[in-house]
Amino acid sequence: MGAETVARFLARFRTTFPVALLAISMWVLPAAFAGSVQPLLLDLAEDEVTATSAPNLGEAGPGSSVLSAPVLPDGRWRLLVWLETSEASESVAAACRELGFEVRSVHDRELDVVGSHERLRDLADIPGVAYVARPLTAFVPLPPVSTAFVPTPPASSATVPVPPSSAETQVAGRSAFGEVETEALETMRVPEFHALGFRGAGVRVGVVDVGFDGYLDRIGTELPRSVIARDFSGQGFNVGESHGTACAEVITDIAPECELYLAQIATTSDLREALEWFQEEDVEVLSHSLAWFLGGGDGTGPVADLATSAASTGLQWVTSSGNFRQSYWEGSARDSNGDGWIETRSSGSESTVGISPTSGNGSLSLVLSWNRWPESSDVSFQIDIFDGAVRVATSETTFDNDYPFAFRQVDFDAARTLTDPKFRVRSVKGSLDDIRLRVFRLDGGTLLESDRVEAGSLAVPADSPWTIAVGAYGYRSTSLESFSSHGPTGNDLMKPEVIAADGVSTSLARYPRFVGTSAACPHVAGTLALLLSASVEGATFDLHWSRNDLRDLLQAGALPLEEEEESRQGWGRVRLVLEPDPEAVAVSPLVVARHAPGSVTFRLGLTDRGIYGRSSDLTGDASRSLDFFDSAGRWLGHLPVTRRGDDHFEYDLERGSFEFTRGRYWARERLSGATTSFLWIR
Repeated sequence: MGAETVARFLARFRTTFPVALLAISMWVLPAAFAGSVQPLLLDLAEDEVTATSAPNLGEAGPGSSVLSAPVLPDGRWRLLVWLETSEASESVAAACRELGFEVRSVHDRELDVVGSHERLRDLADIPGVAYVARPLTAFVPLPPVSTAFVPTPPASSATVPVPPSSAETQVAGRSAFGEVETEALETMRVPEFHALGFRGAGVRVGVVDVGFDGYLDRIGTELPRSVIARDFSGQGFNVGESHGTACAEVITDIAPECELYLAQIATTSDLREALEWFQEEDVEVLSHSLAWFLGGGDGTGPVADLATSAASTGLQWVTSSGNFRQSYWEGSARDSNGDGWIETRSSGSESTVGISPTSGNGSLSLVLSWNRWPESSDVSFQIDIFDGAVRVATSETTFDNDYPFAFRQVDFDAARTLTDPKFRVRSVKGSLDDIRLRVFRLDGGTLLESDRVEAGSLAVPADSPWTIAVGAYGYRSTSLESFSSHGPTGNDLMKPEVIAADGVSTSLARYPRFVGTSAACPHVAGTLALLLSASVEGATFDLHWSRNDLRDLLQAGALPLEEEEESRQGWGRVRLVLEPDPEAVAVSPLVVARHAPGSVTFRLGLTDRGIYGRSSDLTGDASRSLDFFDSAGRWLGHLPVTRRGDDHFEYDLERGSFEFTRGRYWARERLSGATTSFLWIR
């Protein structure tokens, strides 16, 4: 083509080219800038999956998926809409409503919407939408079936009538059940605390879970008379899962007069709403026997962020550590030979991890996550299941490489018997620098002992510094459960803080023996409720325990397991503290040195500098009396020094000295003002 021809060509299109470009852009740009849709959503939509043909969100049990089908009982689909920027949230929410979607919540770059699956493409085409996906749900981890008894509910097990899912319910007890209690009460010193009159009265405890089947019939018997329940999942309470009810029963055994708030959830947005409800209702303790995989194991991720926020409101968050010690692997992302396969061992190029061929129901379910939250669109991995050299399943069928979160799941439905199962992780895109990979097996089986990694096997949010993580020991064997997850975390925290009993009894057909860290967690939540009920708020001697106070009390009362590493059990078995540590003299000048029914001995420590910086007259015994007060600050009398040592005074309070009833009192030394509280046991 000559120069003259080119000139004529350009002259001809000088006016029509902009029009043509606009036309092309109208056709191309929506496709170029439209958001992606998770592949499996499109498959489900094509198959027209309905509520009757799809599992419930967050359905518990071995082999269940963290990404269950998003169909609600009314046939609408629940979807997660991820935005390009948070600034687009209002405009995208408005566009969603115009398409007929209900916007349940808006948080930063995440929208929780409910609507018709027929408009998935339209939803993704809204300007500002980056990705449309199924919600990531909570998971109830059951212990490996090879190490623990996991009962199966009878086929005829019935459920109770439930209120509408949108209602808040408060019902007085009306049904008669046999009294079934956790067998751990005596070792926890619960009867002694009850004898003092402390039974959890005035303390509000929240329980979050994926199901509370059967809770209505147990109010006033196995559960307290004050129970308020709300469903945030949209599934309704009749989901056939009673895991949350089992947790609530354990709490009631320990703190029978507490007020229970039951929150049924499935997703992180549900959890956020439940926490806001707890804050409005002044709930002080949260029992959370669930596992999430939305984080890097280092205190990061959306659930860890919620734990941080909840701590700022004063909520005491107690969580199960997880049951993954035998079914977990972690390691740095390395591909030294550049073949795309992540090397799973510290030396060499080995890239496979062996899987035990036995499992709870013949299936395999693995979850992969890494430390890149809240978004990992520039770094992506996939996880595959192999039988020998043959790949039998891949996460890529569910998660394309544009999926924006550091999460993948792969499932194998046991259509064939696997003789040599293993998994491999593939690097798809992005830099491997500073990436830490984590893999959990969910179906109730284990990884081969030679390949598993026990340290760091904590579920989220047990890795958060703002939660109290609870491991499990068998109450019969008084030994640490082999599946109980422990740290250290990715940010070098030693977890769990404490361990509690599992294998205990409940009245539920599905959990006649409640096994796992799920059972251990409510034991600690109930303990905190008792401690808070023993505190006094607003009286002359305000003794309402702070977060650090409660942790100190748990640590002071805990009983370590002999010959078990501290890194696996934390402070030891949970146990209520009934008297201060005699060695606390170094911290507090006035302490309880000896404690028995009808008798208390106090010790006032002296130093050359005096008490509280005041001059101490070591000869003025007569002026060193103790004054006694009740919780309202009323003076009850005084007690002179019984004997003195070289650096202390002692006071013996005996039965008959005062007309004390069972309860908490305060002693104050006159000259120094040193004060301590004590329990009077008759």
